[in-house]
Amino acid sequence: MSLIRAAIVGVHPGSKELLQRRVGGILKGLAQVITCSPEEADRIDAPLLVSYAHGARQQAMLEHFHGSSRKVIGVELTLLPVAVKTLRMLDPRVRLGVLAEHQRCANYFLAEIVRAGIADFKFEVGTFDSLAQLKVDKFVVSEEMEDVVDNRLLKPGQEIILVPRTISPTSAAEIIGAALEAATS
Repeated sequence: MSLIRAAIVGVHPGSKELLQRRVGGILKGLAQVITCSPEEADRIDAPLLVSYAHGARQQAMLEHFHGSSRKVIGVELTLLPVAVKTLRMLDPRVRLGVLAEHQRCANYFLAEIVRAGIADFKFEVGTFDSLAQLKVDKFVVSEEMEDVVDNRLLKPGQEIILVPRTISPTSAAEIIGAALEAATS
């Protein structure tokens, strides 16, 4: 079986690097994993395109490549145990702001946090652009998006809590299945 190419499609270096490392580990021996921007996706030779699940970019790629031989996979992420521990050790009276680039992504990120058993807090959800408007004590940001947050917008006493994530087992299985299918076709 020859190696196929899988492309991580994204905009931010941190998120592309995270997905390239994680997907590269999952597909070791099956695929060469590269990264590209959404604009470059048409020009690269990769039967498998991977992005974050639920985001606007994934939706646009699904529509754009519908009917083509290319498979678009939206990867769902899950908190690593150290992230769950970090958040569970916080005082439950703390107001937490959950941030992502887009509101839709922030909502899914909050769902990911709650699914991990972190539900005793008062949460506000927003985008990186709304950071200054949220009335919270601490902000929860996925580790790979650290470079997108403007720390200068923090009010005195506020802090950012970076949490590491990995690919969910369900998404890993989908990625492996798609790679095997592409390699045998």
